[in-house]
Amino acid sequence: MRLTNVILAIILWLFIPISFLIVLLFELFVYFGSGSEIENLCGLFILPIILFILGFIVLYLGKDKV
Repeated sequence: MRLTNVILAIILWLFIPISFLIVLLFELFVYFGSGSEIENLCGLFILPIILFILGFIVLYLGKDKV
């Protein structure tokens, strides 16, 4: 149980910077391409925030079991 929590937390915490890099790449494509897709870009910032909260919850719940 505790190893699963640690692995899940590590995966979530590693996925946060990767998703931010994906957001930056999309931002560059939208900036240099057509500027009409900026509204769709705002939805991409929700994914890193959700993953950050999930990673924090997993670490907080898993710290007692480690």
